[in-house]
Amino acid sequence: MSAGFIVGICIAAALIAVGAIFLGLAKLKKKKNKWAGWFIVLGVAGLISAIFNY
Repeated sequence: MSAGFIVGICIAAALIAVGAIFLGLAKLKKKKNKWAGWFIVLGVAGLISAIFNY
């Protein structure tokens, strides 16, 4: 495995996790949080990119 693949997977997983946590917190507080949704979208895109570049 290349280092770029591992780093890409780790960053994508972190983005998805952070986005999911803050999206859940926003739902508990009944507020809208656009950037949390964008973090999830960017994390999924990074994950797909890392898999294709493997």
